[in-house]
Amino acid sequence: MSTDTSSYLPIDEIQLGKFTEKANYLLTRVKWSPGASLFEKKEKSISKWRESSVRQAVTEELSLIKIAKIISNDPLLLTESVNHVLTVLRQGLRIGMHMSALYTKFSGLESLAALNAKRGLSESQKTEFREKYRTASAVGVFASAYHVVWEICKYRTEDVSSVTIRFEGVPEMNLTSPVRAFDCMIYYCAAYLEKSGVVHTELDFIKMTLLYFEGIIDEIKNRETSFKYCETFTEKSYKLVGSDFCITGFEAMTEAHAAGVEFNRVELSHIVGNRDAKHKARRLAERLLCYDKETKRNPMHDLGGLPFLRMGHGEPGTGKSLQISATATMLHDLCELIGLPFLFWPMPDNLISTFQGGSGERTIEWMKPLRDSGKIVYAPVDDAENNLEDRTRQGVSAGVREVVSVFLRNTEGAYAVNHGNSVIELFTNLPEQLDKAVLSRIMDRFYIGGAMTREDFLDQDFLWWKRFKAIDPDFINLTDPKDYKFLSRQKLTKSISQIYESLDKPSEERIRGVFDKVSRKYNPTEHDFFAHFFYAVKQEYPFFTSRDVRNIQAAVNERIMDFDFDPQWLDDPAMFFLKDYDSKKQMILELMKENMKGLSFAEIRLQETVRYLDSLSKIVFAEEDRKLNEMVSQMLLQEKAMRRVNKKLKIEN
Repeated sequence: MSTDTSSYLPIDEIQLGKFTEKANYLLTRVKWSPGASLFEKKEKSISKWRESSVRQAVTEELSLIKIAKIISNDPLLLTESVNHVLTVLRQGLRIGMHMSALYTKFSGLESLAALNAKRGLSESQKTEFREKYRTASAVGVFASAYHVVWEICKYRTEDVSSVTIRFEGVPEMNLTSPVRAFDCMIYYCAAYLEKSGVVHTELDFIKMTLLYFEGIIDEIKNRETSFKYCETFTEKSYKLVGSDFCITGFEAMTEAHAAGVEFNRVELSHIVGNRDAKHKARRLAERLLCYDKETKRNPMHDLGGLPFLRMGHGEPGTGKSLQISATATMLHDLCELIGLPFLFWPMPDNLISTFQGGSGERTIEWMKPLRDSGKIVYAPVDDAENNLEDRTRQGVSAGVREVVSVFLRNTEGAYAVNHGNSVIELFTNLPEQLDKAVLSRIMDRFYIGGAMTREDFLDQDFLWWKRFKAIDPDFINLTDPKDYKFLSRQKLTKSISQIYESLDKPSEERIRGVFDKVSRKYNPTEHDFFAHFFYAVKQEYPFFTSRDVRNIQAAVNERIMDFDFDPQWLDDPAMFFLKDYDSKKQMILELMKENMKGLSFAEIRLQETVRYLDSLSKIVFAEEDRKLNEMVSQMLLQEKAMRRVNKKLKIEN
């Protein structure tokens, strides 16, 4: 289905106003005849209600308004939070009733109902009538529940996420008709709030409402394939006027209730060294901000300039955590400037569960917000080797295997949808311990080595002692360097080409040998050179695959799109960032064409091939090199020990 805004049919207040009275009535009182109660074992409810152990199915009446007053502890006024939930519920009911009515009208159900009233339906028409009635009920219930979850999941997120309430599932879903479907849904919602015995505060009220309607969505999704004559609903998209809420079939993007994690603010200028990593962080922020919420597409992603999975690696203490904070800081500030919601969503430390299947479930929950098309999502994974460890390593837990399996399916699988508004960045000291399948999916890699030059160490010291100088200028009684201005070498690089100028042949001995052999016969300016080089690498190292070639190609794509945006675009977001998708794409293409004039494709391809294979070789053979170094150290120690023993024996003799 097209995601162009013109494809959305509006849902306006005039349309919804027709259903206000019905929605109000359902909130005031709802009648239903439940079977055995889900809450028989509960001792009491908020209204001191107790259910007998033996009962027959009788019609019961509940009132969400009365329950809301009890929770608010006020016979007249409701608390702000409880009132918000009821307002959202009413709007959800109105939307659901409207969507059900639209389906009834345009699917032919209205005509079938008229014939049925006259008893004029054939046997085949009776079957169609029942199926369409069921689908109309499902459409109404789904639309209502989806809107409720979409709104409530964004309300008091941090407070609500701290509430733990046991939800027993949806007891019953009646889809025989839209009227009965709404009655059944609201009755059990009220029953959970009044009779479950676990709802005592307004936060409980919010959380239980959220869980219940999430359960409704899950029930509909589980039955989706059984609904007939759905095309009238699924082939159109609807948008609530004055809101970002959209309905596209039975799709439900309800992950927005993820509460962002607080982070330490760090400016890129306060990170010493790591020129490559800082440059890539800046480019990442600029490219994510090209995302268009209306079309749910990003021209930078569509043109190949925004890899979804990236990795920063380096020794301990070289600035990986600072890199995460600086990237989050930059994205937060730029999103705030442009008006895009931002979610900082690091992988949690407690992902691995001791229960079978628990780790996979936690990973699924962590991955969900990455599919939320309504915001910019930055998802770093610090110490990635802990949760994404190589499954072939001895002693790897079942929990890690579950995490890796879910991670792989959600980063490059049939349902790994990437709108270009989210990115995962892995950070690790031990890239060789990452699962090989995870490593192969990483399209962009950068080294984080910290301070490397004399100027870097000068600046690292400066960032440390300048606070003392601010207190007492005379306290720092050391002279400044005559040939260097502090922090001048920490300025952001204009182009990554400035960093990769010397990358004309591999630095890793294993890869360099293959490179030299191929370059004697073929010139790097020929297409044939790369084909023979990749073939030779494959023959020597079978772990090299077509996916690695695609990753190299992705890196070249990124280099071709390595250009600065006009600074005025950030000063006035309307000049670019707030334009429609097609306009932004055309402006990017113009910059891309201009940038390509000063580039050499052969040079870029060679540099990215060398950089990737050097990195791959270091990672793959790191474990072997570490073991060899340990053996060398042990042999040197033994040699020293023997010399010391011989020296001692000579003295004693």
